[in-house]
Amino acid sequence: LNVDSLDERLAEIYGMYAFEYYGMYIGIPHIYRGLESELNAKYKNGIMDTQLAYSYDGRYWQRSLREPFISGLDSGYKMVWVSNAAVLDDGSVNFYCSASKLEHGPAFHQPGTGNMLIYNMRSDGFIYLKSEDFGKPSAVATREKVWHGGEMHYNLKAKSATAAVYITDEDEIVAGNTLGFARPIEGYSHNDCIEFCGDSTDWIPVYKSGKKVDELKGKTLVFELKFNDGEI
Repeated sequence: LNVDSLDERLAEIYGMYAFEYYGMYIGIPHIYRGLESELNAKYKNGIMDTQLAYSYDGRYWQRSLREPFISGLDSGYKMVWVSNAAVLDDGSVNFYCSASKLEHGPAFHQPGTGNMLIYNMRSDGFIYLKSEDFGKPSAVATREKVWHGGEMHYNLKAKSATAAVYITDEDEIVAGNTLGFARPIEGYSHNDCIEFCGDSTDWIPVYKSGKKVDELKGKTLVFELKFNDGEI
């Protein structure tokens, strides 16, 4: 990995902790940033926090959003780096970090300014989409998926949520449908879905019709979730 034009100016990657996660690899790059460009001041006023990276083979890596994933700034720590991670029995992840209230070099000359921190993340909680406007419904839809069987699982917390299933029809543009290229399947609409309210890392929609998504095996489907005041 290398810094590029999407990073802050003068940012550097100092290292990266990586671990296996359900058939892929997650990396936590340590990003040193925020320093000023002046002589004799390479380590002055800079901070270190982390970003997200991923790989499917452990060798070739991609970085995700260039935003801090774990940062100690909210707790008064200018530097934080991940030294270990553990996936717990409930699917959540603990990140074990070292942290310092001072930046870079000075931290090693003033004992008592460091600490060990533990952050806990919900299962698959690396990145999420959230409601844009409080009190107004939000919607998100997948791209087309050739469905190979089983049910659809959602990781979300919301005041209310329903899930609908559409089938693609390349020969017809469905008038009035926000998805444009897909039409609703009878028995799998938002009105058919029993409304969800709460917090779940594994919600499987239930339909009043009694139908199962597994019955649509082999078809090309689009899944749409509508939710209020929530995150997915």
